[in-house]
Amino acid sequence: MRDTILLLFTVLLLFQACSKSDNKVDIPTCDDCEFACIGEDNGLEIWTNDCRDNWTCEFEVLTNSRIATDETFGIGDGDNTVFRMVASTQGDLAIADDEFTSILVFELDSGQESFSLEGDALLDMNVQHLLSCFCPNVAFRPAASGCLQGERQDDGSWFVQSNLTFNDLNFDTPFELAVDAQFVE
Repeated sequence: MRDTILLLFTVLLLFQACSKSDNKVDIPTCDDCEFACIGEDNGLEIWTNDCRDNWTCEFEVLTNSRIATDETFGIGDGDNTVFRMVASTQGDLAIADDEFTSILVFELDSGQESFSLEGDALLDMNVQHLLSCFCPNVAFRPAASGCLQGERQDDGSWFVQSNLTFNDLNFDTPFELAVDAQFVE
C-alpha cells in the first residue's frame, strides 16, 4: 500500500511538472492582417519609423528572449520573440531633468507568424510599458486596454500596429500609446 501511494504521488508530481513546462498561450493569429487598431482621424500621436523631432526611436525584434521587467530595458534570455520600441529625447538642453524614455515590450511564441488581440488578451503577450523620466514611480506597467496586431513580412521584419492604454501612477489620466511601425532584428 505504501508503495502504491508513493507511486501515485510521484506520478502526480511528474504530471504537475509537465503541465507547468508547457505553459504556452494560444495567441490569435490574423491571416492577411487588416491592421485596424488605428482608425483615421483619431487625433492620436502615432509612433512610426519616422521618429518625431528631437527624439530617437528603435523598433526591434529580439529572438531567444523573454519579458523581464526587473532587467534593463525589460528583456531577458528565453525562448520567445520579444518586440521592443524605445523612444527617447534629451528634451530642451536649456532645461534640466526633462529627458524622457518610452519603452514598449511584448512577447510572442517563436513559431508564430502573426497576431491580433485586444482587451484582456493583451496579458497573454505580456504587453508592458515603461515611461522613464525624472519622476517617481518609474516601473513597467501592463497594458490596461487596447488593440495590438502584427505580421511577419517576407524580409523577416514585422509590421506592428497598436493603440494601447496604460495606467501610470505619474499621470492623472491613462497614458495612450499608438504605434504603426516596422520592427526589425
